[in-house]
Amino acid sequence: MASSNVLLAALVALSLCFAAIPVAAATSFNVVNRCGGSLNIIVRENAGGPSIGTSGFTLSPGASRRLSPPNRWAGNIGTGTPGLLAEFSINSNSNLDFYDISAVDGFFIGTGMSITGSGRGLTCRADAGTCPPQNRNGNTCASPNRNDPNSQYARNVRASCPDAYSWSGDDTKTFATGTGGTFSITFCPSSINLFAANK
Repeated sequence: MASSNVLLAALVALSLCFAAIPVAAATSFNVVNRCGGSLNIIVRENAGGPSIGTSGFTLSPGASRRLSPPNRWAGNIGTGTPGLLAEFSINSNSNLDFYDISAVDGFFIGTGMSITGSGRGLTCRADAGTCPPQNRNGNTCASPNRNDPNSQYARNVRASCPDAYSWSGDDTKTFATGTGGTFSITFCPSSINLFAANK
């Protein structure tokens, strides 16, 4: 009986120890297509990290899809090179999620992006006026040098999309919020429409 009491006491003490350890709630993504046509969503993951379970999917107009990134997941969500990217690092430090919008490599004209959640909301509505003529090819605007903060491309992005990275070293555009919330990643937020904008 004594040994049973000792074992019971040990189990209770162990359970109290685990109860005292805070467990972070799971972060989730809600990817939304508000454009006028279907979008091929591409998910890229940092090498060597945990997987979110998909490399991409198609979203019809008005559709959305929920994703559940594991702790320590890092990567980005976009519509292909050189489109805008929603970049994330989930619960990577002190129960914080880090996130940003990147226009470092370019964007598709008329395909804006927003990230909303428990932290600061970010928006980039990249239109034709943002793209220097020499960097435009159809509805694609490509950065001439992702490492140059003084290119006309980078200056234009800073002016029209102040929430977004305009070049690779623009680290003031990374934001953090407590882990466990839901990020909504919306393509063509508000009145921006990829398909109407390029007619």
